[in-house]
Amino acid sequence: LEPEILPEGLKNMEGRHLKPNEKNRKRSRSQKTKSIQQYRHYKNKKEDNDHQGRRAAKVSTEWEGLTDRQALKKLAGELMTKHELLAEASEACVAQVAKIVKEGVKLSEEHEALYKDLRDLPWVSIDNDDTRDIDQLTAAMLLPNGNVRMLISVADCDFMVAKKDVLDVHALHNTTSVYTAAQVYPMLPIELSYDLTSLNPHEERKAFIMDITYVSVDNLEVVEESVYLGIVYNHAKLAYPSMSVWLKGGEMPPALANAKNSEYLAETIKLQDQIARAILENRRKNGALEFESLQADVIFHEDTVVDLIASGQNRAQKLIENFMLTANGITSRFLRSHHSASIQRVVREPEKWEAIREFASGYGTTLPVDVDNKALRRFLSERRVEDPVTFPDLSLTIIKLMGRGEYIFTADDEDSIGHFGTFFFKNRGTRTSKLFKES
Repeated sequence: LEPEILPEGLKNMEGRHLKPNEKNRKRSRSQKTKSIQQYRHYKNKKEDNDHQGRRAAKVSTEWEGLTDRQALKKLAGELMTKHELLAEASEACVAQVAKIVKEGVKLSEEHEALYKDLRDLPWVSIDNDDTRDIDQLTAAMLLPNGNVRMLISVADCDFMVAKKDVLDVHALHNTTSVYTAAQVYPMLPIELSYDLTSLNPHEERKAFIMDITYVSVDNLEVVEESVYLGIVYNHAKLAYPSMSVWLKGGEMPPALANAKNSEYLAETIKLQDQIARAILENRRKNGALEFESLQADVIFHEDTVVDLIASGQNRAQKLIENFMLTANGITSRFLRSHHSASIQRVVREPEKWEAIREFASGYGTTLPVDVDNKALRRFLSERRVEDPVTFPDLSLTIIKLMGRGEYIFTADDEDSIGHFGTFFFKNRGTRTSKLFKES
């Protein structure tokens, strides 16, 4: 036995010959049992450490010589395989993409006629700095009669990918693009997602259009709204951080300053900001919940990770968030008005309201016994002001207690049950409904 794991009593008995009486014999057995148990624990721990050491040596050999970027790509690939996702397109997919790139996609005259020419509208994209798959553009205009028109375009991938062909099957398997620090695994091959269907700057692209007109910025009663197909042109590729600084009175981003008709574009983007802030304020009045999360962005210098920067939501991101909420609402109402069934992702009500009440009580706040979004909103607003540094952690706790969303089928004659915590306008007056988007 190793001396350091012997019970204190056995250490003192080393080298002595004992003739214990019955009482001492029982104690001796007990001590012996205890020492054997301790030895087994020590032995198992030592074997485990040896195994971990051998495994660490093996891993060290596998990863030896890799740059940070290569190591992160390798790890991402292993995780894709672990979760049974396709990290690469099949040979059939590659061949199909090559054919599309070479020959294009020919649509019927009837299909082409569905696309309205909207290239002259002041479309811009606002997204992450490093975004290559641009999936939405936004625009806003002040009409001669004082109404304000707001448009959202979403990239049309459907016309390029035939139902049940190899690209559709590949996309169906993954169901989403996967973003990691050093590698992006697009749902569609990069020739499509980064180029032919991406709403890239200074390129004409086909898109779905959500078009809505309000009485004014101060009166967001809907005058008219519609959904249709269009051809759009991105006049400037803009990024969240620099746009947020500019919207708050800072320097204009070079991408906007150097754009054609930059002054007009800048004017329309500021109108977008006014509309988005008005939408947000009306949602707040109706009890919309506002959370905050931090995202750790990996900063590379060539292939070496040099920093991790935590970033929260900024003003430009809130602009796009409220425009996309609007797009969801327009689309939902469009489907209902055309008697179309739909699949929606919703959070009906918090799964663990009692746990949320108990959590809030720890901060001296008593929430009602019955679910009350306005009371929860007040609690969140108070905590944001009281302790903004830890508010993202508090937000995460509440989000987890609210529970995960669920996918539901809504028939063409059913009203939406809504999504808890995200409030929005119906298409007339100041009545409110809930949208099908995560808070």
